[in-house]
Amino acid sequence: MAELLKVIGSVNSIWSMAAFTIAAVLLLLSQAVRKSGGKPRKTDVSTRVIWSGAAVICCLGLAPILANSFLESQRLKTAGIYRVRVTAVDETGAPISGVRIQVTASNESAETKTGETEVAIPRGSVPFNGKVTIFGAKPSDFLQGSTEIQLASDPNPSVILHLKRDVGASVAGLVEDELGRGIADAVVTIPGAGHTRTSGDGTFSISAHAAPGQPVTLHVDKPGYRPVDQNHFAGTVPATIVLARDVGQTR
Repeated sequence: MAELLKVIGSVNSIWSMAAFTIAAVLLLLSQAVRKSGGKPRKTDVSTRVIWSGAAVICCLGLAPILANSFLESQRLKTAGIYRVRVTAVDETGAPISGVRIQVTASNESAETKTGETEVAIPRGSVPFNGKVTIFGAKPSDFLQGSTEIQLASDPNPSVILHLKRDVGASVAGLVEDELGRGIADAVVTIPGAGHTRTSGDGTFSISAHAAPGQPVTLHVDKPGYRPVDQNHFAGTVPATIVLARDVGQTR
């Protein structure tokens, strides 16, 4: 037992704990064998104490090893992921909630709350140069944007994603009469955006100064016809506007 206590004092790491456990168990077993003279006999109190002590030592030795293995696996799992903090802002710099965030290097998506969110990017999915693109969109407000980030040694980088409204959509369509005939030289106006005239076959195209899918109002008129105001979604399917003749007008 003196040898056992001497070994305990030298334990200072998980692996030395394992070595100590093995040595302690062997020592206790050898003492049990010496007491029995190497011959089977009924188990006395001292033998039961020895076996109980061996079991306790085994548990004490295995516990830190198992705990260390678990913590190491968690560390490796966490170390293999970039956690990018994304802040989405509008053109004034104000944070935007409800923005859907996606990353080129990962299938994961997230949504901002109070302007911020976090996306996890596995290191194995990052290109060799470490560059990934983060996209953000809020269709209800016709906002979208993207930014590139360089991933390196920092596992928890942050980035600001600027979103703006895409105003490059246009509206194309046809102005016709009640018989389906194209009306030339009709004036098509989008209030606040501009106006244009239809061609000889009644077709037109006008910049809407709006985002794709954003509703706009088309005002169409031509002398001899009743003017029409018609709503349409910019950048989608062509619009068809029918003009009816004024009462008493002839073609």
